[in-house]
Amino acid sequence: MTVGEPWQDNNGQWMVPTRVEATGEDDQRVVGMGWALLTPDHPLYDEWLQYIRAGWVREVDARIS
Repeated sequence: MTVGEPWQDNNGQWMVPTRVEATGEDDQRVVGMGWALLTPDHPLYDEWLQYIRAGWVREVDARIS
């Protein structure tokens, strides 16, 4: 797993990178990177599935070439 790439956990669920924001008590904003479970209600669900499938195709192609 690398930062920014989706990864599959031991249960077969996909985790995707996501922007994380937090507002502190003094109105300071912290922006960072976190992970979100890829579920059908995720706003980029279709895009992530396409990306994951394309990576799988590249991996299989590399193995048989």
